[in-house]
Amino acid sequence: MTPEGQRQGFPALEGFLDRRDRRTVVAHVPELILPLFAGVLVRTSERLTWVVTGTMEEAKELTASLTTGRATPTPMIPDACWLPPLAWNPYQEFGDHDVRVIRHLATLYRLYNDPPRIVVTDAATLATRTLPRRLFEDLTVTISIGDVVDRDDFAKSLIQAGYRRAELVIEPGQFAVRGGIVDVFPPHQARPGRVDLFGDEVERITGFNPSTQRSRGRLDRLHCPPASAFVFPRAQVEEVEERVRDLAEQCEVPSLRLAAHIEDVRTGNLGWSALGFLPAVHEEFGPVSDLVDSTVRVLLDDPVRLQKIENENRERWTTDYESAVAAHHPASPPERFLSNTTLEEWLGTRNDSITVASTATEEEANWLIDIEGITDLRLLLQSRSDAEHPFRPVANRLRSWVDEGFTVHVLANSAAQLRRIEKLISSYEQSVSRGQTSQFAEHEAGIYLWKGSIPRGFRCPALGIAFVDESDLFGARTHHRSAQHTPPEDLIRSFRELNPGDFIVHRDHGIGRFVALERLQAGGVDTDFLRLEYADKATLFLPVTRIGLLQRYVCSGRDDYVPPLHKLGGTRWKTSRKKAREAAEKLASELLALYAKRTTAKGFAFTPPDQLYAQFEANFPFRETPDQERAIAEVLDDMQKSQPMDRVVCGDVGYGKTEVALRAAFKAIEDNKQVVVLVPTTILAEQHYLTMKERLHGFGIRVEQLSRFVSAAQQRTVLADARAGRVDLVVGTHRLLQDDVQFADLGLLVIDEEHRFGVRHKEKLKKWRASVDVLSLSATPIPRTLNMAMLGIRDLSTITTAPVGRQAITTHVASFRSPAIAEGIQAELDRGGQVYYVTNRIQGIGKIQDDLHALFEDLVIEVAHGQMPARKLENVMRRFIHGEIDILVTTTIVESGIDVPNANTMFIHHAERFGLAQLYQLRGRIGRSHRKAFCTFLVPDQDYLTDESRRRIGVLQRMSSLGSGLRLALEDMEIRGAGNLLGREQHGTIDAIGYDAFMDLLSETIAEIRGIDTPRQRFDTEVQIDVAAFIPDDYLPDSHERLSLYRRIGAVTENDQLYALAEEITDRYGRLPDEAQNLIRLHKIRVLAAQCGLSRVIMRKRRMRLGLAASNNSRLDPARITAFVTREGSTWKLTPDMALERSITEPQSAHPFETAEQFIRDFNNFVQSPA
Repeated sequence: MTPEGQRQGFPALEGFLDRRDRRTVVAHVPELILPLFAGVLVRTSERLTWVVTGTMEEAKELTASLTTGRATPTPMIPDACWLPPLAWNPYQEFGDHDVRVIRHLATLYRLYNDPPRIVVTDAATLATRTLPRRLFEDLTVTISIGDVVDRDDFAKSLIQAGYRRAELVIEPGQFAVRGGIVDVFPPHQARPGRVDLFGDEVERITGFNPSTQRSRGRLDRLHCPPASAFVFPRAQVEEVEERVRDLAEQCEVPSLRLAAHIEDVRTGNLGWSALGFLPAVHEEFGPVSDLVDSTVRVLLDDPVRLQKIENENRERWTTDYESAVAAHHPASPPERFLSNTTLEEWLGTRNDSITVASTATEEEANWLIDIEGITDLRLLLQSRSDAEHPFRPVANRLRSWVDEGFTVHVLANSAAQLRRIEKLISSYEQSVSRGQTSQFAEHEAGIYLWKGSIPRGFRCPALGIAFVDESDLFGARTHHRSAQHTPPEDLIRSFRELNPGDFIVHRDHGIGRFVALERLQAGGVDTDFLRLEYADKATLFLPVTRIGLLQRYVCSGRDDYVPPLHKLGGTRWKTSRKKAREAAEKLASELLALYAKRTTAKGFAFTPPDQLYAQFEANFPFRETPDQERAIAEVLDDMQKSQPMDRVVCGDVGYGKTEVALRAAFKAIEDNKQVVVLVPTTILAEQHYLTMKERLHGFGIRVEQLSRFVSAAQQRTVLADARAGRVDLVVGTHRLLQDDVQFADLGLLVIDEEHRFGVRHKEKLKKWRASVDVLSLSATPIPRTLNMAMLGIRDLSTITTAPVGRQAITTHVASFRSPAIAEGIQAELDRGGQVYYVTNRIQGIGKIQDDLHALFEDLVIEVAHGQMPARKLENVMRRFIHGEIDILVTTTIVESGIDVPNANTMFIHHAERFGLAQLYQLRGRIGRSHRKAFCTFLVPDQDYLTDESRRRIGVLQRMSSLGSGLRLALEDMEIRGAGNLLGREQHGTIDAIGYDAFMDLLSETIAEIRGIDTPRQRFDTEVQIDVAAFIPDDYLPDSHERLSLYRRIGAVTENDQLYALAEEITDRYGRLPDEAQNLIRLHKIRVLAAQCGLSRVIMRKRRMRLGLAASNNSRLDPARITAFVTREGSTWKLTPDMALERSITEPQSAHPFETAEQFIRDFNNFVQSPA
């Protein structure tokens, strides 16, 4: 061993890494050293560094660590790039190719044009081939401000470069054209770009937020490199066609399939079904390793391990290639996808490489880095040898390291956690400082705090440093990405859209059907109208300016219910509304009485969080997202009030609702109260029991379980101890609702998956709800819960932030005979995962197991259903959780509770038979880790699905985005109706007028009973001015988007909202044409008139008319109206139908908006002034 192995600290390390030769570092745990070395390399040199890890997952995680500064206290490297493989397995069609290829193309573009500081890849990717630089030079589209660009030619260039046309641009590789606006999302950019054309000139380029679609920041130019691996210059079509045809003949691809592929070549539509043709598409298809030229420094994980991984990958591809050829699939030989040079051979040509090996001979090793684990820190904390000061042993250990001359770096992933750790260490008279990145190598012995994380802590005597991650103290933590918070009322109220064919409710005319959006002439000018159909084929044309009078019709729960259309001018609608108001008044009184009883009841006011709570908080294995912090704060605030809490926490599956409940539970137990956690299934009870027992361990808290997994004798013991107050927290199923269950001092009731409990169960909960704090957890809250929140009767907290690395679940629909079943299972097994196969019937489950065994003889395939003996079911579930079962054929017993992060592929048998909430919950069982998840709905034949089933499945396919559980509850409410929303006795009432109309009546009635101002009626002031006021087709071709904008414009109640919306429209679609500007100005008149108590503003044929309808004029003094008309010089007249009329001059009619606004303001100023 060279003298460099002696303890010389960071200067020696920096000099060692900056050398330009082949050198080897021996470290027992290379995964801890790689991030540290990468950070030091960036700090000491401007040269490009390639880091090669063992697996793709390791490369992805290392990149994330470097870009976020999580890896070490060394400088954050925001431009570190991950290079995944272009083809994960070219002989399998099933996989997340699009996502990975976008990342691959983004990194290639950076390498070819603006090289980053560090590129991270894995051994298998380094051995593959990739796209040539020339392709990027030929197909990259660059747009700059001032360029003269034909919009259609620009779109064609983007299509040729592999971009997909979309209505809204939200993902890399998409583009959209709306009038003079072209949105495009290049693969290498963090956010999409927006090109604003004025005629053919590029007037403005901005970035924009794909979530809000609003512009953010100006750009001088926009580069759009290729967004697909299958693109090529159109001049090469014949050459590509010939190469594809030759390869297809070699593989004996069927002629019909070949013809389809050839057509795709000609039209530029080659996709992943032709992945095997990729080397034929690109004549230049060189090794990834060729990108690493002689000037690049290489940092590698253990080369022995890397070579083994590469060899295994080559063997697997050879086997898969032979299978693909045997099945006559298009498949290029492995050597067309893989480099001819092995990793070992390639490494032998490198003159500047740093290898981190776990073992090496003395001749090979240049530096031995002895790594010491620090696992005893957590044991010291858990031992609680000093019950009053549990952190003292840890503080003493850290101080002893400092005394030995170590610099101790303590990492935590959030500022809040850093503050907690700083407070804990400082409380034991130990100095602690915040680390400074610029001085990292010069820090003297001491304790330094950093924001970041590493897989686990270690000590390195050779360098005189120690790293302590928060997980070494408090257990492994789950990191979250931040996300924009959307207020729940916005999610609830903005979701529903109107589509042709939908049933609607007109406030004055009742239930009809929306037919289409049509442009007609009215008063000699063009205007958009909604065509509505009523009984006897009667047609009503409603101007878009009055779209606020409409609501979508939602019924009470019958999927096939078709409401009878009302007759225009008939009396049935008025009668129905009268009955509905009476029902709303009765229901409002009942609801308010129920919740008034709770608000006036004397509950227990819990104490504020203290130091013991802070210790428990610091022990939690996750970093709180902003949504979680908000939910926790709201829950704790409710608990400190004297009236009982009744709060719903709504968050997608796996978003941390249980942790919110645990915070509340700990606070309740700390104040000597007992806690009940009620769950719908035995499996969920088992998992919650284990989770909560582990989380609460070390605080002297007794956690028990009541379910059929617990013997009768154990149950009797638990019940007796609960009555005596010797049990702090009980997790259980509906067993907890039986009469023999009593508690000494119950303080908190937590209900998980509330929608799973029936009406009978909820009735039994009332005895607890009157005086006990209640916290409901749900990913899909029952509609009644949603609407109690909407009415302000019940409190709602939402958690919409996804865990870091968690990806949206890709959802497919396939037939039972689809090859996607076998392909999907094999793809999941190839990455070491497990598979769910779900059916809704126990009958036939054995046959499904047999069919799967026929496909995969060597796999462990088991069944699970609710009629199995409890112990047998428990055994199967536990084996699946521990990875001992490859495929679990199961009923919906897994819908709630089972948490298997390693299972990320699911097939749902006869998906059309499941409810929407059920499908959503089932799908939520997968995608619980950083891996991409795939869910396939298996149906007999989509042509035979009912409209309701097709729509239900379509909803889930659309809602692949994370955090969509709350929106799903709204869709579910519409599909199955408002069912149990307000009680079965309300079904007829809701059916008669529609759910939204009934909720409007109910909210108005509740406001009146509470004695607060009744919400102002819907803004239905009618404005008729003879100008063309609409959104032109050539400005916004999509009629659905136009209709959506009409609804949003019609809903504004303040001019500030109107101006903001006009600005958004301009930003998203381009400069407003004259007709659209007129529409905005017309609505400005509408808002002003409504605020002044006017029901109608009509300016036509040199006449002005202001309506004073009785429903709107309660705030107007009749005497002041009379004085306004009779004042000296007035030309206004009051008509018998309560309207003001006057003539207008030619100049006034030439400026209608200014004239109307001036007249309305003059009227309002006069009638509101003192007499």
